[in-house]
Amino acid sequence: MPEQSVDLSQIGRRIREAREALGISQTELDAKTGIGLAHISKIEAGRVDMRLSTFIKIIEALQASADAILR
Repeated sequence: MPEQSVDLSQIGRRIREAREALGISQTELDAKTGIGLAHISKIEAGRVDMRLSTFIKIIEALQASADAILR
């Protein structure tokens, strides 16, 4: 089975959109997840890959489905 590439900028954009839809700041997301403001900023900009555990913390804090973020 061929490996699919992941578009980090699209995932970051969807995370940012989900966060903004909830009306929370990156600082508030940091407080909910403990990920770190700088790391959240890099994730949303698509400049850094993230661990699965980080992804799960983010989607739980945003009350978003993995499917909605990864689609």
